[in-house]
Amino acid sequence: MEDTSNHEWVLAAPFRAHLVRVQAETGLPLPALAVQAGLPPALVDHLVHGRRGRWMHRIPPAAARRLLTLEPVALAELALVEVPAAPIAARIRELLGAGLAEAVLARWCRLTPSGLAGLATRRECSELTALLVRAAYQSLPAPARVGMALRDNPPLAA
Repeated sequence: MEDTSNHEWVLAAPFRAHLVRVQAETGLPLPALAVQAGLPPALVDHLVHGRRGRWMHRIPPAAARRLLTLEPVALAELALVEVPAAPIAARIRELLGAGLAEAVLARWCRLTPSGLAGLATRRECSELTALLVRAAYQSLPAPARVGMALRDNPPLAA
């Protein structure tokens, strides 16, 4: 029987390079890029940084296709699109309730602390802010380690 397992994967290096380029051009943290691509933040982190000193050499074709959807111009345009703020405000309340410092979450979301607090009463927020909040929520390992995870891995400044 022929081994077809190699046919189910693609080389990771070109997609790692694409992701690094997109991150450099946008300044967005890897978890936000992962969420926007519909991929687990851990997969994107392992692709860029490796795991236990080892690089990923192959990735699933579906993940490769999703990574190719990330384009700097489209990501920049997320700041111009308004979305309902209520679901994002709920996520912010959960993160703050889990012990994350408001200043840390505000910095992660590229907002001032008062801007972050203001989301609780706003009807809309930018799709970029929504993406950053969702990324913070999804990339945290556990509520008890929320502050440490974001403090040790802050996103790049815009």
